[in-house]
Amino acid sequence: MMAHLHAFATDDVRLQGVAAKVLAGERLNAADALLLYGTADVLALGWLANHVREHMHGDRTYFNVNRHINPTNVCVAACRLCAFGRKKDAPGAYTMALEEAFSTAASGYNEA
Repeated sequence: MMAHLHAFATDDVRLQGVAAKVLAGERLNAADALLLYGTADVLALGWLANHVREHMHGDRTYFNVNRHINPTNVCVAACRLCAFGRKKDAPGAYTMALEEAFSTAASGYNEA
C-alpha cells in the first residue's frame, strides 16, 4: 500500500496524513473532512476521491441526472444578492402553467 503513497502528490502538506488514512482504507473523521473542505489543492482532493471510488467500485463510475425545475422566478422578497427573482410585472418574469412544468420534467426524464 505504501507504493501508492508515492503516487500521491500535493502542495498542501496537511493532506499527507489524510492521504495515508485514505490509502490504508481508514475512516476519516470530522477534522479530516474540514481539512479536505478547506484545501485549495483540488487536484490532490480529486486524486484521493478517485482512489476511494476505484477501491469501492473498480473502474465503474456512477452519476445521476439532477433536474431542478423553477416553475417561477417571481419573488416578493427582493433580496439584494439575488439575480434570479423578478417582480411579477418585470421584464423576464415568468410563471409556468402546471402542464408546462410537467412537460419540462418529462423531457428531462426522457433524456436520462
